Amino acid sequence: MSRFILPALTALLLLSPTAQAQDVNDSFMSRIPPEGSVILNLSASEELELTQDELVASLRYEVTGDNAKDVQSEINGKIQEGLKAGKAVESVKVSTGGYNVWQNYRPRPTENGKDDEAEEAEWRGQQTISLEGKNAEEFLKLVTDLQGMGFLTSNLSYTLSSEKQKEVQDELMTMALKKLQERAKVAADALGKSTTQFIEINADNSGNPGPMPMMRAEMAQMDGGAMNKASAEPGETTVSMTVSARILLKP
Repeated sequence: MSRFILPALTALLLLSPTAQAQDVNDSFMSRIPPEGSVILNLSASEELELTQDELVASLRYEVTGDNAKDVQSEINGKIQEGLKAGKAVESVKVSTGGYNVWQNYRPRPTENGKDDEAEEAEWRGQQTISLEGKNAEEFLKLVTDLQGMGFLTSNLSYTLSSEKQKEVQDELMTMALKKLQERAKVAADALGKSTTQFIEINADNSGNPGPMPMMRAEMAQMDGGAMNKASAEPGETTVSMTVSARILLKP
């Protein structure tokens, strides 16, 4: 039986280039529309303006000291305090961000008030706490409490939640497809074709954030004065859907 395997393989190899060429030819011919038909590429877009519904904030705690151990110890304690305050608010999601400690060098002061040429080391460090939530009153109170603990606000703004964005995706797709069908019919009428057939459809959705609303708040008075409450107002986010298609227009 084995003596017949080699000739069979040889015959298969000899036939393969022809078979491959035929496949390529068939694939090419399949792209050519039937006589009297036209393949048209069209796209249509729809968009909606949505009010942002989720608050996000980033607050950092910074420390400067003479040695790394003391700097990190103070940061660790303050972050633990901040996390405890955040986790006590059920409507807010709390997480930690970057933690950095580094060494700077500064001129050593002298008795006459002038800087000495010699330098001394100075350690600095910071860690961030990130917040997400939809209950504005509880969220902003927590931000204010953290500011009162000595945290510095890096960011406080509204954004559009992924849940709200997903809610309108089907609506946008339906609107875009309807517009695409109308455009295809206009093209068919202009070209004297009576039938439209969608060969391929692609959809792409995106959320384009509007201007980020600025935090409106009187910052903490670090000398122990009264702490005013942080404020924020939602903006608008544009959610869009683009549908593109290859359409066969038949006589």
